[in-house]
This record gives sequence, C-alpha cells and structure tokens, in this order.
Amino acid sequence: MQNSDSDFFGRQGDEKILYVVRPHPLATTAALIKIYIISLAIFFVLVVLGSQIRVVSSIFYVGLQQIPEHLPGMR
Repeated sequence: MQNSDSDFFGRQGDEKILYVVRPHPLATTAALIKIYIISLAIFFVLVVLGSQIRVVSSIFYVGLQQIPEHLPGMR
C-alpha cells in the first residue's frame, strides 16, 4: 500500500487521521549542526595528532645509512 495524505499503512476500516506528526524544520537544522560540530572536532583531533607524529619515510631506512645534517628534525 502506498502512503498518501489520506491513507497510511495499517489503517483499519473508516479510521480518521487526526493529525500527522512531522518534525519541526529547526530539528533538521539542529541535527546538521550537531553533525558538523562532531566532524570538525574529529578533524581537529586528527590535525593535532598528525602534527605530533613524525613522518618517517622508508627511504631513510633503506637508502640512507646516515641522515644528512641539512635535514633538521630527523634525528
């Protein structure tokens, strides 16, 4: 059965639809803002963690026996 304005699934006999419950438009906006805040928090956590972790390429392990002096922060 298809839902419409005058009918709904599970309707019995001559039941009347008293009211239709719909969420307030601000509820959708509030949910989106909540998702944006959570995603920004996760982004900032990843940025902070990414800035704290030293990036080491495997070429330093394979190709170089010593790290050159002109590469600061790699020792």
